Amino acid sequence: TTGGGADGHVADGGGAASSITMADPAAQERGSHNAKLSLGLQIGSPCKALSTSPDQGLIAVGGRDVLKIVDKKQFREKGLSIVKALHHHGRKQNLTFSTNDIHWHPHHACSELLASGATNSAVVIWNLNQPLYKHQQALLKGHERSIHSVRWHSTEANLLLSASQDGSSILWDIRNKDPCMMIFKEHARHAFDARWCPHAISKLAVAYDDGSVRIWDARMSSSTGCETRISAHFEPIWCLDWHPVYPHVIATASRDHTIGIWNTLGRKDLGVLRGLGEGEGGGGGPADASVRDGGSRAKGCVFSNPSSWGWKTRTPFRSGSQRSCE
Repeated sequence: TTGGGADGHVADGGGAASSITMADPAAQERGSHNAKLSLGLQIGSPCKALSTSPDQGLIAVGGRDVLKIVDKKQFREKGLSIVKALHHHGRKQNLTFSTNDIHWHPHHACSELLASGATNSAVVIWNLNQPLYKHQQALLKGHERSIHSVRWHSTEANLLLSASQDGSSILWDIRNKDPCMMIFKEHARHAFDARWCPHAISKLAVAYDDGSVRIWDARMSSSTGCETRISAHFEPIWCLDWHPVYPHVIATASRDHTIGIWNTLGRKDLGVLRGLGEGEGGGGGPADASVRDGGSRAKGCVFSNPSSWGWKTRTPFRSGSQRSCE
């Protein structure tokens, strides 16, 4: 799991490893050898997800038996340090602390709030301003199986989106006594990722195990079905992301070792980015992709070996084309 901040630093949660590392990719692009010296911190349990605070100074780290806050403000001078654990040491842990995904609230006014998706089907809201035994502010129940993705809305501070192994995605309003507002579900068995569109406040995209992406409009009744369906891959899609500039472009990353770039209006692929798969010398694995800030320059791919590659998508794609990594 990787996460980047506005400060240009990248945090990497070590997958099966129980540590996180920090790196400065900008220094690497300048040819600095310092970028190759990663600063690590032992967490004590395998890390599965991380998210940075709105001011980029803190990192929330979640995993099978871990839910901790790490300070990275002075990581070059003093290294990384754990400043808070969202549970009491010595107490028997329940599956609420077993985290598949975590997302720090993006609004500075709500920067004390975290959302996590647990393996016991619960969506949990954490309040870092509360005393130790009261960090858990709310427990949202509506899913039947593990939560794979949680995402706060970028402009509507009370809205939260989750995607689950049960195939459903739920829109929550944490102000309400009954916070479940809408359930989005069709015939796919598992939903692996869900993302709000940064260009249309009511639009969201969900990635499924059947290799499809479905785009929904929260203003419409969920019973009317999805707005758009894209058959993106032949294998499950682990994650997706909207382009920060082009409102109709989505990137998907699949277990088939490819990343697809899609035009949601024309429902056509703009290109396929392929890294080293099994038997190709990389020992690769499923892809994890995101379209990052930078205008028309969309970059980002992490494979589970855990080597990483980057692609440039600035030039136009030809339909069905494939590109190798830089």
